[in-house]
Amino acid sequence: MNKRNVNRLLLAVMFSIVSLNCGNSFAVTNADTQKVPVKVFTVVRRDISSNLSAMGTINYSAKADVSSEISGILSSVNVEEGEVVQRGQIIALIDTTLLQAQLMQVQATLEIAEIELLKLENEIRKAEFKIKSSTVFMEKLGDNFQTQKELFKVGGITQSELNEAEMNYQRSLAEYKTALEDLSLLNVKSNQGRIEAEAKVLKARADVEEIQAKIEKSIIRAPISGIISNKNKWTGEGIDPGDTVIVTIIKTDKVYAEADLNEKNMGLVKVGQHAKVVADAYPDISFIGKIHMISSTVDTDSRTVKAKVKVINGRFLLKPGMFVRVNITLDSVKNVIAVPQDAIINTKDGRKMVFVIVDEVAFLRKVQTGSQREGWVIVKEGLKVNEKVVVEGQERLRDLASVTSMEISGE
Repeated sequence: MNKRNVNRLLLAVMFSIVSLNCGNSFAVTNADTQKVPVKVFTVVRRDISSNLSAMGTINYSAKADVSSEISGILSSVNVEEGEVVQRGQIIALIDTTLLQAQLMQVQATLEIAEIELLKLENEIRKAEFKIKSSTVFMEKLGDNFQTQKELFKVGGITQSELNEAEMNYQRSLAEYKTALEDLSLLNVKSNQGRIEAEAKVLKARADVEEIQAKIEKSIIRAPISGIISNKNKWTGEGIDPGDTVIVTIIKTDKVYAEADLNEKNMGLVKVGQHAKVVADAYPDISFIGKIHMISSTVDTDSRTVKAKVKVINGRFLLKPGMFVRVNITLDSVKNVIAVPQDAIINTKDGRKMVFVIVDEVAFLRKVQTGSQREGWVIVKEGLKVNEKVVVEGQERLRDLASVTSMEISGE
């Protein structure tokens, strides 16, 4: 017999004597000679939380119905259902043959109107230039006439030469007055013409801008990034503003898990709390999100409140309409020793006990427990990390019983 077996036998004898004296109901007896099969859990430090579960449905985070702002014939529709598109990507094109012809026509009209306006402005400028020239010429001849008058007084020129100087001055003065009258008449005459010409130019420019805007609107782009969920129009079909939607785009890189919570739980749930979303289609995948919105009203029929959990859906696995289970984390405790609830034995006198397995022998041990969350019990005293506690098979165990243990995961 080796030293380990001798020690084990001595321990068994000592605890048997103690158990007989104390009446321990978990003490080993003569009948406890067979190894008892048990399942054990290795003690580790973990984060545990209290959760609230609810059923929910996946919904998109944004939706856009894409239609046309102008009438026309669709020359192409460049996307198909299920296709991923980016904001600004071309969805469809409307034929612009007629619009291009109309644009050429109004551009020609604009050019003619601008020429007419320029012609009127040139006539005014010519008249104003004539007045300036007449003024200079008149002033020059006026000065010359005054000089001639002074010369005539001292006998420097003849009467004939003085008369000629005066006649030239009077002729330039008459031309200046005529130029002023011509400008005045031209202003009166052209004022209405200028107003009409300017109006024609403004209208032609507006017509050009309107048709150019229509041509720009003939290129129909995606207003948001997302997936084409529905396609209702195809190449060659006519379309009018407000007509049937060409395509519908839904944004699903981020989705909402919309869950209905019982009204009695309203006080437990807050915006920003973490939540885990699991879909029946992907039972082994947990999608992590946060509560984005809690409805401010209660459904009077179901007595529930709608909560939206925003979830990153980078692989596009979650589809709108998909059924999910939502687990909202109400609170959590970090880095504590906790064991499955099944490991705790409640004695008649109110003590908390566990079986600890050492070298395939069960040792009954008292522990001090704390709060319980989602099937886990916090152990404040009595257990250490890496010890193995029995979570299944305790009902067949006695203190110091031999066991055959099988470890299970704590997840």
